[in-house]
Amino acid sequence: MSKSLINGISAGHTKDNSFNGMSCLAAALVAHFKQDIGGVYLYPPSSRDMWEEYTYFIDGETGGRPTITVIDYAGHQIFTGPAEEYMVWVANWED
Repeated sequence: MSKSLINGISAGHTKDNSFNGMSCLAAALVAHFKQDIGGVYLYPPSSRDMWEEYTYFIDGETGGRPTITVIDYAGHQIFTGPAEEYMVWVANWED
């Protein structure tokens, strides 16, 4: 199912079909990864060389489909696409 960026929650909007703005999308991404102590940390956007393995860029406009781009530690783009495709991709990649 495709998820859209919205600005305010109304009838019919659920966690399965919408993100209430970019901060909601970012929080959903962090919640997916943060399952235990350590391992996942958040730094200000301009931080670099913090021993990061991946850098995530989230882009989107209200009413559109957000896009996630993942860059690895060597600077290679390893994924770009809609958030729901990212969730499928990362689930298969973790196996």
